Amino acid sequence: MYYNYGGMYNAPPFLNNAPNASMDYWCRSLFQRITALIDFEGLPEKAPGQYGWDKDAFKYGLYMIGYLAVFRSAEYGIVPQPGRVTGFGLQYQPSGITIATPYFQFQRPLKIGVETELVKLTPDYTGIFDIVTKYAAELKEIDTSIKSAARNSRLAYALVASSDKSARTMKAIREKIINGDDVIIDEKIMRDKVNPEQAPWFQFDRDLKSNYVLGDLLDARRTTLVDFYREIGVRMLDDKKERMLTAEVDAGNAETFIRSEVWIETLKDSCAKVNEMFGTNIVPIINRPDFAGADEEVQQDVRE
Repeated sequence: MYYNYGGMYNAPPFLNNAPNASMDYWCRSLFQRITALIDFEGLPEKAPGQYGWDKDAFKYGLYMIGYLAVFRSAEYGIVPQPGRVTGFGLQYQPSGITIATPYFQFQRPLKIGVETELVKLTPDYTGIFDIVTKYAAELKEIDTSIKSAARNSRLAYALVASSDKSARTMKAIREKIINGDDVIIDEKIMRDKVNPEQAPWFQFDRDLKSNYVLGDLLDARRTTLVDFYREIGVRMLDDKKERMLTAEVDAGNAETFIRSEVWIETLKDSCAKVNEMFGTNIVPIINRPDFAGADEEVQQDVRE
């Protein structure tokens, strides 16, 4: 679980709805990965009459809500604040934003384009934490299956006992095996010289190999992470192929390009409006890994 800035930018849904360590881990992990995608230059720094913007809080608010209001205050200078858009313009776009925080309580919404401008991440005034929770939920389920498969790979048996005492014995044996003991001897059977075929329990489904799906689950986790990266705009080469045609690489690039391009274009347009109104120089920058070396390995199409 990570710091959520007092819930002022909307508390992550998983904090209340899914108190699960694996879910918390993946939400935190994926959120940190997604926040590394876009950076900012030119955020106002601390100066006389000017509050220095905290980049982490600024980015957190954008990703959680999708936008932040920027306005000039007498005490803090130019500041970003969370709020809720309201009203309708000629094209039914929001015309104002309501600000109600511990530092600012305006009696009416601020007029967008007149008293304030918005730094927007998405054109629909919505954050992108839904991407994080979607893939975190999938990875959490895979994690649960991986743990179960790891246990079953050591003892993939279903056991049926004839009595409570026998059941407790088998539970104890299974617990020892799970904890790493490789040889377990039941002293009662040895002492009473019970025929193993007449033991007070029986088992079925003994084929460990047919039940070993751990490798498939690890591949599924990798595939889910690749899908996540592609959705947020990070190029990922298909590790199932040693060579790819140029057309295949171009198609993969287009798949990762579209959504992140919407975000960066929305940020550029909204930051330009903020800069024009307040004389700032805020510039969004998208961070994309350099795959120049990988491109040289791409096999060219052969046309006869």
